[in-house]
Amino acid sequence: MAYITSKSAVVYVTEETTAGVAVDPTLATQAIAINSLEMNLARETIDRSVLKSSISKSIPLNGMRSCSGSVVVEAKAHGTAGTATEYDLLLQSALAGKRTIATTTTSKATGNTTSVLAIEDADITKFHVGDVVMIKESGDYWISPIASIVDTAGSATITLLRVRGTAFSASVVVDKLCQYYGANSSHKSVTITEYLEDAIKKQAVGCMVTGLNLENFSVGQIPSFNVSFDGFDLTESVASSGLTASYNTATPPVCLSACVYMDGTSIAVSELSASIANTIGKVTSTCASNGIISARVSERAVSGSFTTYADTASVANYTKFSAGTTFSLLLYAGVPTATAGQFKDVVAVFIPVCLMTNKPHADADGIVTEQIEFSAGYSSTYASDIFIATI
Repeated sequence: MAYITSKSAVVYVTEETTAGVAVDPTLATQAIAINSLEMNLARETIDRSVLKSSISKSIPLNGMRSCSGSVVVEAKAHGTAGTATEYDLLLQSALAGKRTIATTTTSKATGNTTSVLAIEDADITKFHVGDVVMIKESGDYWISPIASIVDTAGSATITLLRVRGTAFSASVVVDKLCQYYGANSSHKSVTITEYLEDAIKKQAVGCMVTGLNLENFSVGQIPSFNVSFDGFDLTESVASSGLTASYNTATPPVCLSACVYMDGTSIAVSELSASIANTIGKVTSTCASNGIISARVSERAVSGSFTTYADTASVANYTKFSAGTTFSLLLYAGVPTATAGQFKDVVAVFIPVCLMTNKPHADADGIVTEQIEFSAGYSSTYASDIFIATI
């Protein structure tokens, strides 16, 4: 007998064709690098109220099984723009919506302004309102959600939410993109398989994401996603994977030059968190061996908080809070390159419609801060309540 070390876990995430039917990993690249993982089995016990000759209680019977857990991953991109991240299936389970821009796009030689890019007719269908794009302006890479699109032949344009100080250069390049967004259906059901010492196999099936929390988006830290999930069942067995896990080699960003924008204007933020909470509705049947035959996301709620600083010349946040004025939030972090003002492997989050729900003052080493809490909602303009992009 050999004891298992806590650092020996290798985790794979695979897409299920039928919810609750396990899909074993078959590719080394189905492994995901994790900071931590927790998976627990729960089983209902059904009491029996049987009168008999003894006052002792009858042994209960086993009822429905379920599992739950959480996995923490670094909030990093793939390393190749336009390519899905290692934790792609978890994002698709959380949000359902996904689209990619697989090739770079060069704007027209004329027509660019401080917020508008003139796009060739053949390229305009690549873009959607809400996509968070990176314009590769030399020495000043510019990240912004797309606020509107004109697809008229000969006059196609995209208008950015963030306005630049000077007009974009002629024939500027828009980078490739992998964009996730909130949808009403088609959330992925996944199998999460953990091998301990490549000897003990733990497998959670029928898993869907119940929560996706952006954490550690604070000065000098590596941001991460804490993903919670519920599933149909969890099993343990003595088994090996037969695989040598292969991980993506991209490095995560550090929250330095990691900017936050309110309504397209930069704000000083020391820390920020955002949360997606999904309600999972389970379809049950007495004919099913475990009672569950399917599940789907029936509601999504987005909320968060950030810490900024009180300003001697402005009470703009108080005005928003008092009047119930909504605002947008954009945040991103990327890996710097050797050229100042240029970066790669960007992770960005865009929340189009936020409402402040609380705004107390606090003290940070003698400096007055504003601890702003917010809730988000659906935007008809952007057709989603949240966007997560990797570039």
